[in-house]
Amino acid sequence: MGDSKRNDPLVGAFFGVDFGKHLTGNFKSIDGLESKVEVNKLKQSTKDGKTITVHQVGNSKLGGEVTLKRAMTSNMEMWDWRKLVEEGKMGDARVNGTITLYDNSGEMKAAAKWDLVNCWPSSVSGPDMSTKGNDPAIETIVIVHEGLTRSK
Repeated sequence: MGDSKRNDPLVGAFFGVDFGKHLTGNFKSIDGLESKVEVNKLKQSTKDGKTITVHQVGNSKLGGEVTLKRAMTSNMEMWDWRKLVEEGKMGDARVNGTITLYDNSGEMKAAAKWDLVNCWPSSVSGPDMSTKGNDPAIETIVIVHEGLTRSK
């Protein structure tokens, strides 16, 4: 008997990025989509004198860093966004953003979505270059945020 509501795994290769006027488009990879909580380890003694370690929930880590990489083009939006931070224009630099993972049907339907709050680029880096190959030049941006939730 088959399951008519089978839920196939998603492929991590179909995704999009939207940080409003500062950064949109296609990327090679995204790393750092995580939500964490600190774990407090307490050593305690039992009635019979044995020592045990109890794990308790600590503070939630609301912020974090997301690293995005893409093939370099003439597009300057990552560098222009970072320049706002360098110039101290944080009111203009901070934006909310969304990273969307699409299903593998080819119809570009959102299958999962992460919303990031108060994002700004902490670093941008250009490509490693070498005459030994012909791989695309990759540029990287690290975006810090003050909160991440999965909304879909």
